[in-house]
Amino acid sequence: MVSTTPRARVRKDPAERAQEILAAARAVAARDGLTALTLRSVAREADVAPSLVAHYFPEVEALVAEVFGALAQEEESGLRAELAQVADAGERLRHLLDWLPATDRAGMTALWLEALVLGRRNARLAERAREDLGRWQSLVREEIAAAAAAGAAQVEDPADAAARLLAFSDGINEHALVGYEEPALRVRFREVGEQVLRMRPLRTR
Repeated sequence: MVSTTPRARVRKDPAERAQEILAAARAVAARDGLTALTLRSVAREADVAPSLVAHYFPEVEALVAEVFGALAQEEESGLRAELAQVADAGERLRHLLDWLPATDRAGMTALWLEALVLGRRNARLAERAREDLGRWQSLVREEIAAAAAAGAAQVEDPADAAARLLAFSDGINEHALVGYEEPALRVRFREVGEQVLRMRPLRTR
């Protein structure tokens, strides 16, 4: 005989439940984009009622900002971990030049574009995007300055060089979303980057 007794609901710790909902929201955004974040889509991903999502995140705009920030921070932390594995400052900078226009960044490039557009009407998202843009500028500036200090590059203004390289790589990645001259521009980025930074030539063995 099949039991008809309903299963007792497991009451989770509020912090744990909030993290589960946030993780579900990140999954939705990573797969379908920031515009796909709604109470219903997140609830469906988390297998909970939309009212429960609204309880923990009553403002969808705040949820969108938090999700974007978490995904952007994850990408930045991943790059910092990669760079930390390279001891030579010049090699770190070359790794960065290869990483910035990498083909596997298409998903985050699309999220960044969405964040910048949605941020025109979502103040919290705009603020978070500005914070993340500032961190990226700092990361690239610091790596350029380290390479210059080590004699691997000749740069008078690391901040200006960082801004120029990021603007170039952002343009390449955005154009790549629709397949515009992607291979040629990615190759050209490394060449232009080394010229802008006046990097010391690699030693031949």
